[in-house]
Amino acid sequence: MRLLNYITISLVAILSLSGCSSYDESPVNPDDGGPGTYLRLKMYVAPGSRSNPEAGETGDGLEDGTAAENRIDNLTIFIYNSRYGLDAPEDTRVNYSVYIPTVEVNQSGVIVSCLIKLQNYTPTTDDHIIVLANMGNQTRLETLGEIAAFKDFAAWTAASMPAACSSFAMATARNTADDGVIKFRDNMGILPGTQEQPLYAETSIERVAARIDLWFDDANIDADGNFIYPVYTSTGSRQTATVHIDKVIPVNAMQLSPWALKHLTNSVSDDMSCFSDLNLCGDELVGNDRLPVNYVVEPTTVLKTASMTIPPASWYGNTGAAVLRADITGALDAAPAVSAYKSTHRPSPDADHQRFFTLTYVNENTQHLSAHDSRFITGLLYRAVYEPHTVYTDAEASAVASTYRRGDTFWCYRPSRHEMLEDDVLYFASESAARSYASAHPGDQATVTEYPGAICYYNLWLRHANNDKSNPHRTCPMEYGVVRNNIYRVSVTFSGAGQPRPLIDEPMNIRYRIFVRKWNFRPQPEIIM
Repeated sequence: MRLLNYITISLVAILSLSGCSSYDESPVNPDDGGPGTYLRLKMYVAPGSRSNPEAGETGDGLEDGTAAENRIDNLTIFIYNSRYGLDAPEDTRVNYSVYIPTVEVNQSGVIVSCLIKLQNYTPTTDDHIIVLANMGNQTRLETLGEIAAFKDFAAWTAASMPAACSSFAMATARNTADDGVIKFRDNMGILPGTQEQPLYAETSIERVAARIDLWFDDANIDADGNFIYPVYTSTGSRQTATVHIDKVIPVNAMQLSPWALKHLTNSVSDDMSCFSDLNLCGDELVGNDRLPVNYVVEPTTVLKTASMTIPPASWYGNTGAAVLRADITGALDAAPAVSAYKSTHRPSPDADHQRFFTLTYVNENTQHLSAHDSRFITGLLYRAVYEPHTVYTDAEASAVASTYRRGDTFWCYRPSRHEMLEDDVLYFASESAARSYASAHPGDQATVTEYPGAICYYNLWLRHANNDKSNPHRTCPMEYGVVRNNIYRVSVTFSGAGQPRPLIDEPMNIRYRIFVRKWNFRPQPEIIM
């Protein structure tokens, strides 16, 4: 479902020292008064976007970040020399680095770049810049390989609600001929590197976290902020039930930080040999059939194999599928009810649904095609109260329970003699009535399932890329995964009761759409100073 397409406009990450103006811009790093060269650095969010998951780097629009998601509080800037950019050898030395501890995003859009004084360093031809934002002082990293391997940071600072999260880590995003190259001349001629005529460099940056949103219509929210969804017969002619969603929690949300710089393979393969050949900050690519031809890789990707029974506890914490299957109570008790997010609802930027809110932020989580299963892939688990509109009390399914109330236990009679539709499912107020009906209709080959408290569970898996359209039942590389700087926006509809226990397996009685977008800063005008 994803359309991905390059946008030719550049949007600016707005940086300035508090108190600076477009008329008198001071260097953002402390000045010891010694010699140095001045450099103007512009940071852009890498162009590109995603809508419903179709593989690749291209798309049809950008998703703006909120003020908190855009804010840059500190920067570490590295300068290294190589004509090959990020394709340089791992032992390529960092020639200069500087940590800038106080940088503020200017929300007015007046300042669009920062001026840096390089203390006792003069750039030379083929010097390139790498940027790490909101990761603290990392000037201890001395080679390109050390920067590439760096993962000891928080991708964001957590809060009680996602809307209050802050300090989103960002890093250099692209590996192109001009990205991060220090330039010594402009269209007016040679630049001397003074404060009045500084050298300049431009680089693309991106957040290293991903975001999961829930996407819905006003009709799906009741007066208390709870989610409600109607269930209809297969023809849509009659409503048979209402699903009342209580909580939604992430499954297999990666707890370990990704690498600071995006890692990708150069190819795909049926085995894992492609993971021995990685590149930095490249693009997700597709072939002529629009299927992915490379992987995004994070620190645990190659460890996920068919022989692994249960992932280490440190990977997914209490969101791990195995943990949730064993004991769902703790995770659900700790999670806020969906009504707690009511104040954070926002108008949807897409016409398909009216509103959305951010459920959570997550780290990158990818795996080889052979490990696309519930041990590893990221998804969502919904807990709901299922309210059948007709509940029977007798063995003939003729007497309707007039006293049935939402939340009362029921028994679900589900035939398996043909394609199972909600039209054929019956609900009973007692087990004896359900089993007596089953005994009287042996040809239905039905199952009778108790739903204590009318509670049921639905799960779904986040899709990052479209599957093989020539064979929809075949999984393609990168079909399931979470990749940095993407927003995974999920909408759902329901066709019947979910599982009475959180099996976290193949989705049942739920249909879902995932809209995946590249995540950008707010559009700002570029002002040359």
